[in-house]
Amino acid sequence: MARSGDTLLRLIMATPCARPTPCVLGIDDVALRKGQHYATQFYDLREHQPVDLREEREATTVANWLREHPGVRIIVRDRAPAYAKGAREGAPEAIQVADRWHLLHDAGQALDELQRQRRKEGSAAFRDPAASPAALRAPPEGWPALFRGEGPVEHKTQWRLARLARWEGVREMRAEGLTLAGIAQALGVDETTVKGDLRSSLPPADRRYPQCPRKLSPFLDYLRKRWEAGCHKASQLHQEIQAQGYPGKAWTVRVALAGWRQFDEPKRPAQTKHVRWLLLRHPRQLKDEERKRLEQVLAADELLGKGHALLQRFRAVVAERDVAGLQRWLVEAKASALAPFESLANGIQDDIAAVQAGLVLPWSNGPLEGQNNKFKLIKRQGYGRAKINLLKQRELLAAS
Repeated sequence: MARSGDTLLRLIMATPCARPTPCVLGIDDVALRKGQHYATQFYDLREHQPVDLREEREATTVANWLREHPGVRIIVRDRAPAYAKGAREGAPEAIQVADRWHLLHDAGQALDELQRQRRKEGSAAFRDPAASPAALRAPPEGWPALFRGEGPVEHKTQWRLARLARWEGVREMRAEGLTLAGIAQALGVDETTVKGDLRSSLPPADRRYPQCPRKLSPFLDYLRKRWEAGCHKASQLHQEIQAQGYPGKAWTVRVALAGWRQFDEPKRPAQTKHVRWLLLRHPRQLKDEERKRLEQVLAADELLGKGHALLQRFRAVVAERDVAGLQRWLVEAKASALAPFESLANGIQDDIAAVQAGLVLPWSNGPLEGQNNKFKLIKRQGYGRAKINLLKQRELLAAS
């Protein structure tokens, strides 16, 4: 076609694609530039078509649109306060419906926040099971080697033997039929580590250490003494050796101390991740061994058990569309003395009419979430260069 790109854009913008005001309106935000710039999507839930796209996701954005398009009777939205306020101001006579998926998501977030609090407080639920062979990860006696040629040779030998034992153990357990999660829990490692050992057909190679920077070498003895004395803060140690004449940067000291820190301050991301996954997963989706582990976790922490029970009861309320059960759940959550669930209950109480409508009416924002995925494809085809008016026009034409 002997036409320029500007001609095609003019034809697109000149094509009429106005939509009538919907009776049932879905509202949701969509990212123009994720984490920085957002827009508001308006969707006809009866006709399953996008209606409009407006910049920003403020209450005034929704309120102004509703004033410009009178006749909306039902507004389906997530639980964002800005959309709730905009709907009240722009169409006070319309029925607001809180999306059920977002209600369940908020309840899961409450339990997630509770498990983070309990983990920071040192809850016994996040400790490794007694049967876990943690000796495979235990540090050898003496100082580990920070750099090539520095430190006892025995450390490298012991590390290689432990690493080889884990590699063989992973493959043996897999041959016996254990799942990746079961192997990771038994060895106290992450599932990613288990996958890496299974993919590797060769035994692990010797560990390599970077060369020690010449500027830091004269201060290694001092760093050892301070580390043994209990000072493990890299910035403080950098300031101390800097006063003694060290000309390097704090980043070099931080990297050098990482070899010691992994033994003196071990982290257990696999155990934490596994417990969090067990708590947020629906019990009927768990296998028998995972269900037993969940029972151990809940028995080890009474507060986690209470929060987990609240989440399951809320899921049942939403699944059964039990309005009376919602009121009982709110009373129970407020009396639970669990801050995340008290906050959730107070937020639901402030938006109780929309939440009850979400349980009674069949409408939800599910179709709108699917439309947002289609919008992302159109947006990415423009390589982030299309303005809001062109994005809106292309989206409406694509749905015609």
